[in-house]
Amino acid sequence: MAMAGDTRFTERQRQVVELIAAGCSNDEIGRRLGISPRTAKAHSDVLRQKLGVRKRRQIPAAYRLLTGEDPLLPDTILRGEVLRRRFERAEDLDLRMSRMSFH
Repeated sequence: MAMAGDTRFTERQRQVVELIAAGCSNDEIGRRLGISPRTAKAHSDVLRQKLGVRKRRQIPAAYRLLTGEDPLLPDTILRGEVLRRRFERAEDLDLRMSRMSFH
């Protein structure tokens, strides 16, 4: 088991922490990152050990306490996903409005 003082995290581990903080299940994490839910769970298990917590839901808070980084800052995966969806919706709205306009 890694010591809680070991603050080295891979980019993938940071992504998993961000998605856990956003409330994603292992299935959702797998879909977003292109990995299996089982691999997402394995990442979660490693993070729990590394951070010294027993429960998955404790990962984001422990990560924040240990690193000083908030996993829900605007530059996270989820926030990027939200912005992407808003942009797509805006494009859809523009397309629908252009279809409704009279020529």
